[in-house]
Amino acid sequence: MGQCVSTPHFLISNDSLIYTRTPHTAILFFAREAKEEAFFKAWNAQGSWKVNQKISESLNQHTLRTAEATGLPVIWVDSTLQRGNSFGERLSHAFADVFEMGYQQVIAIGNDCPALTAADISISSELLSQRQLVAGGTQDGGVYLIGLHRDQFASQEFQSLTWETSDLQESLLQYAQLRKLDVQWLEEKTDLDTTSDLLFFIQTHRTRLAEILRQLLFSVTHTIGIHRSFGWADHIPLTLSSRGPPIHAPR
Repeated sequence: MGQCVSTPHFLISNDSLIYTRTPHTAILFFAREAKEEAFFKAWNAQGSWKVNQKISESLNQHTLRTAEATGLPVIWVDSTLQRGNSFGERLSHAFADVFEMGYQQVIAIGNDCPALTAADISISSELLSQRQLVAGGTQDGGVYLIGLHRDQFASQEFQSLTWETSDLQESLLQYAQLRKLDVQWLEEKTDLDTTSDLLFFIQTHRTRLAEILRQLLFSVTHTIGIHRSFGWADHIPLTLSSRGPPIHAPR
């Protein structure tokens, strides 16, 4: 799953070098490459692949900064390093690989919940030390964080959870009940899956990331109507690309 050098640990992914220190708990950053993510997310209502890619790059960078602020090891498994046919298989393999590296606790996060904080991750690490399964739920029934101790991880059952559906939280609870685990839920947050999600985040946050995302949506040449409830003008300029992406990346 990439080139790793022990003590200290390093992971090289797409020419990015991530320095890590702590040997007990690791953060698994599980996210597609930005150019692939651009195909699967509808952040730009007009379907501009280039704008979607830049949004994904910004979210990746923001999430990495958040993870690194905890001082915990960060292992980035992007789409070039993932193995398996389904999302569940790919995530399960990534967990197994990190446990195989010697870590006892793994906290998995994606790139689509910018409200995630370093404190959320640090709290998760403490809860894991008490042998509790940790999860952060989203308003659509999914999760933005999952933390497991290696003794709580059952690969086949884990990959069979109802990933990428609104039933995931219930499925995770059933997984915990079957293994007699306590689940500690973090504060519910909203993830960014659609244009509406992105616009709501920009409108309700006054952060550096929100400003970057706002500029990406405002910095291009064509316009679309935006509902007045967001408090903006009737039209926001958006890129309309006349060219499609070169290749549809495999999932």
